[in-house]
Amino acid sequence: MQDKEVVESYQKLLLDHQQLIVDYKTFLELLPRYHDLFNKYDGLIQHYNKYVRLLGEELNEVVPFAYNHGWRSTRYEERKMFREIIEKINKEIEEEDLYYK
Repeated sequence: MQDKEVVESYQKLLLDHQQLIVDYKTFLELLPRYHDLFNKYDGLIQHYNKYVRLLGEELNEVVPFAYNHGWRSTRYEERKMFREIIEKINKEIEEEDLYYK
């Protein structure tokens, strides 16, 4: 390698290193925001789960009465499919995150 090529190679390496430092600093600046956002989403998901559970309990109270008056569900298989998907995702989250409760 000629001296000029060595210098150019070194300058490129130095620029790459400087860009990594900038990227890392940006990452460190953004990290608290993403952490806060994650906590908000986590709280939102927990409240949705509580809300869905409450709706399920309410539905369980109404279904026997409705059934006695001729109501029949036409969406059992669809609800079952969604419950299985949700349970699978929750299980994956629990396995990956030791702090998930």
